[in-house]
Amino acid sequence: MLSYQHGYHAGNHADVLKHLVLHRVLSHLNLKSRGWTFLDTHAGAGQYNLGSDQALKTGDARTGILRIRQAEGKPAPVNAWLDHIKKDDDRYPGSPLLAASLARPVDRLVFCERHPAEYRELESSCRSSSASIRTIEGDGFAAVKYTLPPPSRRGAVLIDPSYEREEDWTAVIESIAAGLRRFASGTFMVWYPRLRARDNARFIRALEALESTEWLHAVLDVSKPEEKTFFGSGLFVVNPPWTLAAELALSLPWLADALGQDQQGTFALRHPSAG
Repeated sequence: MLSYQHGYHAGNHADVLKHLVLHRVLSHLNLKSRGWTFLDTHAGAGQYNLGSDQALKTGDARTGILRIRQAEGKPAPVNAWLDHIKKDDDRYPGSPLLAASLARPVDRLVFCERHPAEYRELESSCRSSSASIRTIEGDGFAAVKYTLPPPSRRGAVLIDPSYEREEDWTAVIESIAAGLRRFASGTFMVWYPRLRARDNARFIRALEALESTEWLHAVLDVSKPEEKTFFGSGLFVVNPPWTLAAELALSLPWLADALGQDQQGTFALRHPSAG
């Protein structure tokens, strides 16, 4: 039984990291005229109202995107993302609507969601978009196997389950491995939570051991582990754009300062070429 609904947490510190990276990856793909495909395996509702009862109940956006918008001295990659999603109301685009806003007529989008209520919201959110979108109510992990490779052989995949099921951690590794066998040149982004009760070292080693020599691992923590159960998140990118490491090296220190609670923000950035 799936219970997670992202509306309670939309715009939190994890969304800031995830959506910044997604914006930079798809913006890089747009530098060439040939079309790309984006697969979002756990798409959620597509768009969120930061003034809704769900969002206000947790207040996560206040310590995430709303704090970022008000902070000064933003680095260029953060500014580019924020300028792209600027709204006059409380609407906040999740990864599907962010991707749709970056898509061109030649690009294709595939959004998967298992939660029935979230899927209905996703379908509704996508109706106003002119992008070429296919929505799938079902298992996003399985979609990696039957939607790849894309016809243009260019594209990106975002895998960000809620991890409310223990088997999700294993399914992520298996899905990336299957995806690379079908689409070796694709960019695969894996988001994961940093939790006080879990040591992610084995998970990260498995990602680093995948059949790809190019990867990037970004971590953003907003508090000390002993102070919060969910104290940060990580994003592991296989086949990252060559520009991404420099953009995150510029952005992560600023994000740690801006989002750190009680000045406890920290970051890490690793990739093979860094030594």
